[in-house]
Amino acid sequence: IWTANLYANRAAKLSYDRLIHGAALQIAENINLLDQKVVIDLPVSAFETLALAPSDKAFYAITLADGRLLTGYDNLPQSKQVRPVTDASDEVIPVYYDATYKGEQVRFIALSKRLIEADDSRVVNITLGQTTLARTQLASEMGGLVMQFLVGFFVITLSLLMFGIWRVLRPLKFLKRAIED
Repeated sequence: IWTANLYANRAAKLSYDRLIHGAALQIAENINLLDQKVVIDLPVSAFETLALAPSDKAFYAITLADGRLLTGYDNLPQSKQVRPVTDASDEVIPVYYDATYKGEQVRFIALSKRLIEADDSRVVNITLGQTTLARTQLASEMGGLVMQFLVGFFVITLSLLMFGIWRVLRPLKFLKRAIED
C-alpha cells in the first residue's frame, strides 16, 4: 500500500512537472532582445497547456537577472537554486520547487535564458507555477486503482487458498468417519 501510494505520487508529480516544463520552454522561446529591449510575446499555447488541469491556477514571472520584473506576478516565491546562465552555449537547466503562494500549494519551475543581440546580452529568469490540485487528484485516483487491484488480488488469492485447503483436507474427513465407524 505504501509503495503503491509512493508510485502514484511520483508518477503524478513527474507528469505535471513535464507539463509545466513544456510551458516554461514555450515562454522562454518567445522572449527576445530587440534594439536593446527585452520583447516578450507570451504564447497562448503555454497557458493552454497548463489549462489541461482545469482546477489548477497558474502563476508566472519574467524578471531580469537583477530581479526587476518585466511581466507577471511580482511577489512569486523564488528559488535560491536557479543556476545562472553564463554563456550562450549553456544548457537551460530547470529547477523545481514547492512553495505556498496565496494560501495554496504551488509547484514552481524556474529557469534562465540568455538573450543575445549584436552588441548587447541580457539574462532573464522565468518562473512558472501551477497549483497542485490536479496532481493530487491524479495521485489519489492512481492510488485508488492500485488499492482496488490489491484488494481484488488478496480476495482471489485467499479464496483459492481456502479452496485448496478444503480440497486437501476433504479426504481426512472421510478418514475420520471411517475411524469413527
